Amino acid sequence: MSPLHAHPPPVRALSGLLSGALLGLMLSTSPSAAAVSQRGTVPLHGTVATSCYLVVTDHGSAIDMENGAFFQAVGSVGESCNHGLGYTVTIESENKGRMVNETGQGVGYAISYGDLLLDTLRAPVELTRRYAQPELRTRQFRVLVPVAFRSLTAGTYSDTITLTIAAR
Repeated sequence: MSPLHAHPPPVRALSGLLSGALLGLMLSTSPSAAAVSQRGTVPLHGTVATSCYLVVTDHGSAIDMENGAFFQAVGSVGESCNHGLGYTVTIESENKGRMVNETGQGVGYAISYGDLLLDTLRAPVELTRRYAQPELRTRQFRVLVPVAFRSLTAGTYSDTITLTIAAR
Protein backbone atom coordinates (compact mmCIF):
# COMPACT_ATOMS: atom_id res chain seq x y z
CA MET A 1 0.00 0.00 0.00
CA SER A 2 1.33 3.42 -0.81
CA PRO A 3 1.75 6.16 1.78
CA LEU A 4 -1.03 8.09 0.12
CA HIS A 5 -3.40 5.29 0.73
CA ALA A 6 -2.67 4.79 4.41
CA HIS A 7 -5.54 3.71 6.59
CA PRO A 8 -7.37 6.63 8.03
CA PRO A 9 -7.41 6.79 11.83
CA PRO A 10 -10.45 5.25 13.40
CA VAL A 11 -13.31 7.74 13.31
CA ARG A 12 -14.46 6.85 16.78
CA ALA A 13 -11.08 7.80 18.40
CA LEU A 14 -10.80 11.04 16.50
CA SER A 15 -14.37 11.96 17.33
CA GLY A 16 -13.78 11.41 21.09
CA LEU A 17 -10.60 13.49 21.03
CA LEU A 18 -12.33 16.40 19.32
CA SER A 19 -15.33 16.24 21.65
CA GLY A 20 -13.07 16.41 24.71
CA ALA A 21 -11.10 19.35 23.33
CA LEU A 22 -14.28 21.25 22.47
CA LEU A 23 -15.79 20.56 25.87
CA GLY A 24 -12.67 21.81 27.64
CA LEU A 25 -12.65 24.96 25.51
CA MET A 26 -16.32 25.63 26.27
CA LEU A 27 -15.90 25.13 30.02
CA SER A 28 -12.91 27.44 30.25
CA THR A 29 -14.79 30.30 28.59
CA SER A 30 -18.27 29.76 30.00
CA PRO A 31 -19.70 32.31 32.51
CA SER A 32 -20.19 29.65 35.20
CA ALA A 33 -16.49 28.80 35.16
CA ALA A 34 -15.60 32.47 35.64
CA ALA A 35 -18.06 32.79 38.59
CA VAL A 36 -16.46 29.89 40.42
CA SER A 37 -13.16 31.75 40.56
CA GLN A 38 -14.64 34.98 41.94
CA ARG A 39 -14.90 35.73 45.65
CA GLY A 40 -17.12 37.98 47.71
CA THR A 41 -17.44 38.83 51.39
CA VAL A 42 -20.33 39.69 53.68
CA PRO A 43 -19.13 41.62 56.74
CA LEU A 44 -21.02 41.03 59.99
CA HIS A 45 -20.97 43.60 62.78
CA GLY A 46 -22.63 43.77 66.18
CA THR A 47 -22.24 45.75 69.37
CA VAL A 48 -22.96 45.02 73.01
CA ALA A 49 -23.03 48.17 75.12
CA THR A 50 -21.27 48.24 78.48
CA SER A 51 -23.77 47.79 81.27
CA CYS A 52 -22.80 48.16 84.94
CA TYR A 53 -25.35 48.46 87.72
CA LEU A 54 -25.97 47.84 91.41
CA VAL A 55 -29.14 46.60 93.07
CA VAL A 56 -29.11 47.79 96.70
CA THR A 57 -31.61 46.37 99.17
CA ASP A 58 -31.94 48.10 102.54
CA HIS A 59 -33.12 45.67 105.24
CA GLY A 60 -34.37 48.60 107.33
CA SER A 61 -32.43 47.29 110.33
CA ALA A 62 -32.17 49.44 113.44
CA ILE A 63 -28.80 49.08 115.16
CA ASP A 64 -28.75 48.76 118.94
CA MET A 65 -26.28 51.53 119.79
CA GLU A 66 -26.20 50.70 123.53
CA ASN A 67 -25.44 46.99 123.18
CA GLY A 68 -23.64 47.06 119.86
CA ALA A 69 -24.14 44.96 116.76
CA PHE A 70 -22.10 41.94 115.75
CA PHE A 71 -22.12 41.76 111.95
CA GLN A 72 -25.79 42.62 111.76
CA ALA A 73 -27.18 42.29 108.25
CA VAL A 74 -28.29 45.75 107.17
CA GLY A 75 -28.65 45.18 103.45
CA SER A 76 -27.52 43.37 100.35
CA VAL A 77 -25.89 44.62 97.19
CA GLY A 78 -26.16 43.01 93.76
CA GLU A 79 -23.36 43.76 91.30
CA SER A 80 -23.46 43.34 87.55
CA CYS A 81 -21.04 44.60 84.91
CA ASN A 82 -20.38 43.06 81.50
CA HIS A 83 -17.17 44.99 80.77
CA GLY A 84 -14.46 42.58 79.57
CA LEU A 85 -11.74 44.10 81.77
CA GLY A 86 -13.89 43.98 84.89
CA TYR A 87 -15.14 46.81 87.07
CA THR A 88 -14.70 48.63 90.36
CA VAL A 89 -17.07 49.12 93.29
CA THR A 90 -16.36 52.12 95.50
CA ILE A 91 -17.74 52.20 99.05
CA GLU A 92 -17.86 55.59 100.71
CA SER A 93 -19.16 56.80 104.07
CA GLU A 94 -20.72 60.26 104.40
CA ASN A 95 -19.41 60.55 108.01
CA LYS A 96 -16.02 58.92 107.36
CA GLY A 97 -16.94 55.59 108.98
CA ARG A 98 -18.75 56.98 112.00
CA MET A 99 -22.37 56.93 113.05
CA VAL A 100 -23.04 60.49 114.25
CA ASN A 101 -25.94 62.01 116.21
CA GLU A 102 -27.48 65.48 115.98
CA THR A 103 -24.90 67.01 118.35
CA GLY A 104 -21.96 65.59 116.38
CA GLN A 105 -21.07 62.81 118.80
CA GLY A 106 -20.12 59.68 116.92
CA VAL A 107 -18.96 56.11 117.12
CA GLY A 108 -16.85 54.23 114.59
CA TYR A 109 -17.98 50.97 113.02
CA ALA A 110 -16.75 48.26 110.67
CA ILE A 111 -18.57 46.63 107.79
CA SER A 112 -18.36 43.36 105.95
CA TYR A 113 -19.23 43.26 102.30
CA GLY A 114 -19.50 39.69 101.09
CA ASP A 115 -16.30 37.99 102.26
CA LEU A 116 -14.44 41.27 102.78
CA LEU A 117 -14.04 42.95 106.19
CA LEU A 118 -13.53 46.71 106.10
CA ASP A 119 -12.52 47.94 109.54
CA THR A 120 -12.85 51.58 108.60
CA LEU A 121 -14.42 53.79 106.00
CA ARG A 122 -12.45 56.95 106.90
CA ALA A 123 -11.64 57.15 103.19
CA PRO A 124 -13.44 55.65 100.19
CA VAL A 125 -12.58 52.00 99.53
CA GLU A 126 -12.29 50.81 95.93
CA LEU A 127 -12.78 47.12 95.23
CA THR A 128 -11.43 45.88 91.90
CA ARG A 129 -13.21 43.08 90.13
CA ARG A 130 -10.88 41.83 87.40
CA TYR A 131 -13.50 39.96 85.35
CA ALA A 132 -16.88 40.71 83.87
CA GLN A 133 -19.91 39.76 85.97
CA PRO A 134 -22.81 39.93 83.49
CA GLU A 135 -25.20 38.10 85.81
CA LEU A 136 -26.25 39.82 89.03
CA ARG A 137 -24.16 38.64 91.99
CA THR A 138 -25.48 39.55 95.43
CA ARG A 139 -23.33 40.13 98.52
CA GLN A 140 -24.47 40.70 102.08
CA PHE A 141 -23.73 44.03 103.72
CA ARG A 142 -23.21 43.76 107.50
CA VAL A 143 -22.18 46.17 110.24
CA LEU A 144 -20.14 45.72 113.41
CA VAL A 145 -20.68 48.35 116.10
CA PRO A 146 -18.57 47.82 119.24
CA VAL A 147 -20.39 46.88 122.46
CA ALA A 148 -20.78 49.02 125.61
CA PHE A 149 -21.36 52.51 124.34
CA ARG A 150 -23.42 53.39 127.39
CA SER A 151 -21.55 56.68 127.58
CA LEU A 152 -23.14 57.91 124.37
CA THR A 153 -25.53 60.83 124.60
CA ALA A 154 -29.14 60.35 123.64
CA GLY A 155 -30.05 60.82 120.01
CA THR A 156 -30.30 59.11 116.67
CA TYR A 157 -26.98 58.00 115.24
CA SER A 158 -26.66 57.59 111.51
CA ASP A 159 -24.40 57.46 108.52
CA THR A 160 -25.01 56.97 104.82
CA ILE A 161 -22.90 54.60 102.80
CA THR A 162 -22.76 55.15 99.06
CA LEU A 163 -21.72 52.45 96.60
CA THR A 164 -20.67 53.24 93.05
CA ILE A 165 -19.93 50.81 90.24
CA ALA A 166 -17.83 51.64 87.17
CA ALA A 167 -16.31 49.70 84.27
CA ARG A 168 -12.50 49.46 84.32
